[in-house]
Amino acid sequence: MSAGSLRHATPPGVAAVEQLRVVGLSMRREMLVVAAALLGLLILAPMSQEIMLEIGPLLLPTDLGPLAFTVGIVPPLLVWRREAFFGESTLWLLPVEHTAHARAKVAAGWLWLMGVVGMGVAVLIGLILIGHGTDGFRGMVWFATDVAAARAGTGGLEQIPWATPVWGWAHPFFVATCTYLGATAILLGLRRPFHWAIGGWIVLMAIGLSAEVTTAAWGNALLSGYDVAADGLVTGGHDTRQVWVTLPTGRAYWAFTELPTFSSWLSSIAPWTLGTFAACWLATRRSRQV
Repeated sequence: MSAGSLRHATPPGVAAVEQLRVVGLSMRREMLVVAAALLGLLILAPMSQEIMLEIGPLLLPTDLGPLAFTVGIVPPLLVWRREAFFGESTLWLLPVEHTAHARAKVAAGWLWLMGVVGMGVAVLIGLILIGHGTDGFRGMVWFATDVAAARAGTGGLEQIPWATPVWGWAHPFFVATCTYLGATAILLGLRRPFHWAIGGWIVLMAIGLSAEVTTAAWGNALLSGYDVAADGLVTGGHDTRQVWVTLPTGRAYWAFTELPTFSSWLSSIAPWTLGTFAACWLATRRSRQV
């Protein structure tokens, strides 16, 4: 871009608003489908006691992590589906500095994603309130004081009070953000993003499988690290703090070995948030014109 064109470049604020509008238009059909599905779920849920029992009465917002992870992958594909990532692209014809344009587009997609996640969380809260009222956010959970005995069904369990923490509702937003930023970084930063994504997934699966079938110490350490890292992103470390136990009655439940706290959740999700943000920031700086 020449010095002359820069003098007449679109102001950053105007460009950002325009990106928000354009990205919203490019995603409108998919967002309408999601909104319709959520509304239908909210309308039909009171008619199904099975659904109401399944989602309550105790809610752990970290359980929404797998769904938020999946939802976060889709927007980058929609936001950038009409862009040529390398070579000639309409990206280079706009009167906006290239890096600023890319980041404005990333931010616009993220804002729309947060709106979709917010709708989903609001609907879930509505479902629980319809089925259980405010009692759907507090109750009793199982806590394993002796993991070996609890797994064997011989005791080592007690019930303790639980209330859904306010900070827990931030988890689905952070998970979707991490997935969105990571997927965007791959799309913008790599010449063959789908090859890298598929190849990386295969490598991770191979590492996980080899670690599971070996009894060596390195295999156990690798598998443990793999599980902790993945769980830190998807559930904020929630699943690693639970075990599957059997009650003396023969029924099986999840029981906490350590109650989740704000600090434990933050220590699990913060590295993923910072890492994916840094990767996306660097990807938007990379010249895609070559």
